[in-house]
Amino acid sequence: MEEGTEKKGPEVQFYDFKHPDRLSRDQTRMLRTIHEGFSRVLATYLSTTTRTMVDVELASVDQVMYMEFTMGMSNPSCIYTLDMEGLSGNALLEISPELVFFMIDRLFGGPGDVTIENRPVTLIEQAVLRKIVERMLEFLDSAWAQVHPIGFKIKDFETNPQFVQIAPPSEPVVVFPFQIILQDTKFPMNLCFPYFALEPILKKLTPQSWMAISRREESTEDEERIRDVLKVTEIELTVELGRTEMSLRELLRLEEGDVLVLETRVDDELKVKVNGRLKFFGKPGTHRKRRAVMIVREASLEEQEEEDDT
Repeated sequence: MEEGTEKKGPEVQFYDFKHPDRLSRDQTRMLRTIHEGFSRVLATYLSTTTRTMVDVELASVDQVMYMEFTMGMSNPSCIYTLDMEGLSGNALLEISPELVFFMIDRLFGGPGDVTIENRPVTLIEQAVLRKIVERMLEFLDSAWAQVHPIGFKIKDFETNPQFVQIAPPSEPVVVFPFQIILQDTKFPMNLCFPYFALEPILKKLTPQSWMAISRREESTEDEERIRDVLKVTEIELTVELGRTEMSLRELLRLEEGDVLVLETRVDDELKVKVNGRLKFFGKPGTHRKRRAVMIVREASLEEQEEEDDT
C-alpha cells in the first residue's frame, strides 16, 4: 500500500430514530406524482372559480408524528376531517383561513384583497367553502383512482386543531404541504394521512405503477382539465332579430319612436350566435313573462360559412 493513502470504510449514514422513514423512495416518488397531478387540476379549478391566476405547488412529502403536525397548525384554522371509503381511518385537510376569506370575497364579487383576519369562519362562509372543498375532493379522488379508489367524503369541520384527532399523538403521518400562490402571496394547505391508513396500499406504489400513471396522465389528466375549464367558461350568446339597409341621411334623421322595417318576417327563424358566430336558429317568444328564444335547430356547416362570408 502506498504511503499517504488510507483505506476507506463503509459510508456512515444518519438515521433519526425519532422520525423513522416508513416510505421507500419509490413510494415517496409515487405519492408525489399522484398529488402533483391533483395540484395541477386544482390550480385550473381555483383560477376559474376566483377569476384570477392561481398556481398550486406541492412543496414536499413529509413524514412526521401526528403531534408535531397538529402543533404546526394555526388557531383558528379551517380543518376538514375526511372519511375514506376505500381505506380505514380518516384523513385531514387544513386550509389557510386567509385563503378562504380571499376565495369567498371573490365569489361574492369582491376584489379579493389579501387581508389577515384572525377569526374563525362563519356558518355562511362554511357553507360556501364546503362546495369548493367537495369539488377539490373529486379531483383528489380522480388522482388516486389510478392507484386505488378511495372515495373522499367530508366527515366534520373544525377550527381548533386541538379538537381534531385522526391518529394517536405518536403515530407517524404522511403530510403533503401545498402552496396556493395568487397575487404574489402564498397560502398554505396541508393534506394529512395516518401511516396505518396508507399501509395496506403501499405495495401498489411500485415503479411499474408509477410508469403506467405517467403514461396515462398525458391524456386523461389533460382531458379532464380542459373539460373543467370549458364547463365554467363564459360565452356571449346573441339573437339577431333582423337586418335592414338605410342611407346615411336616413340614419342621421332617426329619432326616438321611429319604426324600422326589418327584412325578417314574423314567422322566420332568428339567427342565434355564439361569440359572434352563427350556431343555431330559434323562434322568439316569452317564458315566465320574459322575452325568450326557443332553439329549433342547429345551423348547418353551409349556413355557417355563408354567414361568415357576409
